[in-house]
Amino acid sequence: MKCYALFKENYTTAAEIIYIRHGYVNLDPAAAYALVYTAGKMMKKLAGIILFIAALGLVLYFTGKEDRRAGSLELVKERGYLLWGSDAEGGAQYIFPDPADPSHKIGFEVDLAEAISRELGVKPKHVQNAWDSLIPALERGDTDIAMNGIEITEQRESRIIF
Repeated sequence: MKCYALFKENYTTAAEIIYIRHGYVNLDPAAAYALVYTAGKMMKKLAGIILFIAALGLVLYFTGKEDRRAGSLELVKERGYLLWGSDAEGGAQYIFPDPADPSHKIGFEVDLAEAISRELGVKPKHVQNAWDSLIPALERGDTDIAMNGIEITEQRESRIIF
């Protein structure tokens, strides 16, 4: 940006510099100062609003996580169904479409999810996930449990309860 010295040789305030830099030809330094002052107040308000929204988002994020984890059994019973995640495209034995009725899933993990749900007094509800998204979905609270031949490893054990 060029700053032309048209009116004074020494500019002592930001208002005078803005007055010259932005070419407010009809604006005297007092009006330019008022413009800078108003813009500064608006920026402070905007910064305050952004900070408030960010803080509110963090509070809601962490509060939501605690609700999902701390009282998950109570939430499942209150909701009336157990969300169990798996990858139905993973193949036979775990979960796969029933050949007689492809909209119905069968397999070892379907039976296991039904047994767990029955013990809890709720209905099972399957949530389809890609296999590599099962643990992140569980951590986000998209599912209550995840099943699909998930082996116990140190890394997984540090993230979820087996």
